[in-house]
Amino acid sequence: MIKTYLKKCILSVTGVPVEWMKYYFNQAKRFYNNSSASLSEKDVEWIVTKIKVLTHGLDKGIHMPEPRKGFGREKSTILVEYLKKYLEFGKFDYEYDAYLDAVEVLHKYCEAKDLYDLDVSSIDLEEFEIDYSKATKRLSETGSFNCLNETESFDFKKFASSRHSIRYFKPSYKIDQGVFEKAIKIARLCPSACNRQSSRVMLINDEGLSKKILEIQGGSKGFKNADNCILVMSDLNSYWYNGEMNTSFIDAGIFVMNLIYALKYYGIESCPLIWDDNTYRRQVLDEIIQIPKNYFIMCVLAVGEADAKAKALLSPRKDIDEIIIKVRRK
Repeated sequence: MIKTYLKKCILSVTGVPVEWMKYYFNQAKRFYNNSSASLSEKDVEWIVTKIKVLTHGLDKGIHMPEPRKGFGREKSTILVEYLKKYLEFGKFDYEYDAYLDAVEVLHKYCEAKDLYDLDVSSIDLEEFEIDYSKATKRLSETGSFNCLNETESFDFKKFASSRHSIRYFKPSYKIDQGVFEKAIKIARLCPSACNRQSSRVMLINDEGLSKKILEIQGGSKGFKNADNCILVMSDLNSYWYNGEMNTSFIDAGIFVMNLIYALKYYGIESCPLIWDDNTYRRQVLDEIIQIPKNYFIMCVLAVGEADAKAKALLSPRKDIDEIIIKVRRK
C-alpha cells in the first residue's frame, strides 16, 4: 500500500511513472559508464573520439563550397595536441585509422593555407609519421565524388520494393563469410555522426547459438530455419556527452538499413528484430557469448536464403499525405 501510494505521489509530482524513471536512469547510467563520457585524457578511447570529431570538422571545412578565410585554427591546434597524446600511448593497434585520417586531413589543411589564408604555425607534419602497414584496407575513392548519374542503369525503386522481412528460410543454409564481408563493405558507406562509424556487427553462423540468441530476443517465434543471425551494435566509446545518448541509435539505424539492402543485393534475406540492451536480454546474452560492455546491441537480424514457400506480410504503407507534414507558420 505504501509503495503504491509513493508511486502515485511521484507520478503526480514528476508526471513520469517510477518504472519509467528507473528504466531511463539505468539507460543513462549504462551510456555514461560505457561511453567516453566516463573517460579522460588519460584514456586512449577518449583521445580517439576527440580526434575523430576534430578531423571531421576540419575535413568538412576544407570541402565546403566557400570555405571561410582562416577557418579551423583552434580545431587544428587542438587536433595536433591530441595526435601527440595518441602517439604517447603507443597503442597503435587501437583505431590507427583514426590517427591516419587525422594526419591526412592535416596535410590537406596545410596544402590549402595560401588559398584560404590558414594559420598552420602550430602544425609540424614531420611529427606525425604514417605507417600504412598498421592501417586497415582503405577506400580508394576517399575524398572523391562521383558526379555521374548512374540511376538509369539501376532501378532502386524496384529494388527497394522487392525487400520484405522474411521469416521462412531454407534449411541447412550458412551465410558465406566472403559474401557477408562484401555486404559490410557496402553498409559501411552510410553516413554517421561526425564520421565516427560506431556500428559493429557480429555474424552468428552457428545454428544452435543463433537460435539461443533469437530466443533471448523473443520476437522470432514461428520463424522457420532461422539458423543465422547478425548482431548489430554500436560502440558507445564513440560518444561522450549527454546530448548524444540517442545518437548511437540514429547511427545504427542508418547502418542497419544500409546493411539490409546490401544483404538483399547479394541474395540474403533478413528480418530486423528490435533488441533492448538495457534489460535482462543483455545479461542472459553475456552468459553465452563475449561482447565488450561498450558495444550496445541495437538489433538482431535473422538472415538467410528465403524458402520457396516464404510469404511476405501485407504490411500496407501509409499514404504519403499522412507522412509528409506541411509547414504551418505561427
